[in-house]
Amino acid sequence: MRCKVLILSTDLSGGGAEYVARLMTDRIEHSICILFENKKSICPEKSRLYVVPGSQIDKRLFTLVRNILRLLYIQIIKLIYRPGITISHLEGPNIANLLSIGGGRRFIFVHNKLNSNYDGSNRFDNLKLFLARILYQRAHLVIGVSREICREMIEDYAVNQERVRYLANPIDTKTTKLMAQARFNDDRDLILETRYVVNVASFTDQKNHELLIEVYSQVIESQADLKLVLLGDGEKKCHIKDICTEKGIVINDLIVDEFNSDAQVYFLGFQSNPYPFVQHSQLFILTSYWEGLPIVVLEAMCLGKTLVLTDCSSAVREIMLGSDEDIDWARRDEAIRTDYGYMLQNPGETKDLLNYDLWERAINTILVDEKLRRECEKAAKVYAQYHDISILEERWENLFAR
Repeated sequence: MRCKVLILSTDLSGGGAEYVARLMTDRIEHSICILFENKKSICPEKSRLYVVPGSQIDKRLFTLVRNILRLLYIQIIKLIYRPGITISHLEGPNIANLLSIGGGRRFIFVHNKLNSNYDGSNRFDNLKLFLARILYQRAHLVIGVSREICREMIEDYAVNQERVRYLANPIDTKTTKLMAQARFNDDRDLILETRYVVNVASFTDQKNHELLIEVYSQVIESQADLKLVLLGDGEKKCHIKDICTEKGIVINDLIVDEFNSDAQVYFLGFQSNPYPFVQHSQLFILTSYWEGLPIVVLEAMCLGKTLVLTDCSSAVREIMLGSDEDIDWARRDEAIRTDYGYMLQNPGETKDLLNYDLWERAINTILVDEKLRRECEKAAKVYAQYHDISILEERWENLFAR
């Protein structure tokens, strides 16, 4: 790009929005990047990096102080560099982008439905929603990673339809495939030799690991040798481990313990390279209540994995069914089989009536029907190519040139 570009993100080490921000810093020449924190000390090759000081301030007591510091820091960088474009990802950076003065044209990326992501249970969630309703309509463009998010911006946040664009998340298929071939030279390699299904998700309410554990406990009644590998961290990790123990499921947390071949569920924590675990799995499972456009699903497809997913977003429906239209699950009594695996009803709609047997049958069908699994794997690889960064990078250029 001819003008200076400023990129704002919470971090670059995670998935989802942080992954997209990382791709941008790797591809937009001479950009400037401001992070709220840099947990993994990532250094982009093509972007001048700044990290807001004070990220270690106690979050409970000094949230307001920390956010004011972030806003002032971003304002100073904008005044020093005078970028022609400022791009931001996620609510914190988006709000700071729009509250600060200058920075040229301001593009904000929205990666989740705000009404789902923030339930209003605390005052800071309410403040974010309030500020989003006031500020988002000021952006030059609001980019939603799913059509559902775009509709929410127009209908609930008063953003002019002319200022809203849909743009799917990209993945780096070449790098993903290359990293999937790696080995760790430690106990993690032993897991790759077992027969397992995999889930990559933070341990939060959104990701609904409770459903995953319940389904797994039923599947192993007929698939006794099947393991479950969980990658991610979060505040509910201990809770999920307790659920496993209550059900008599043997767990192995490789962050604190040595490898146990008798374990059934492996907790691996955050992995900077999760791809070997996805590559060697039997299938990929996602049980989320809601999502935007989950990059981890696209990466699993890139590696040829068959999917079992909840109907958790319009983007997931578009992937699995080719249409983002709502499904009338009340008229269905079975999972929907697609070219890439199975999609099942969002558990948020049926917490008390959830049919675990449907999940068990869908997973067992994939595990025992090798022909079906191979067909799904082949189709998934083809689909993932349409989300490659080489295609989406050109769309970025066209979008930011407006």
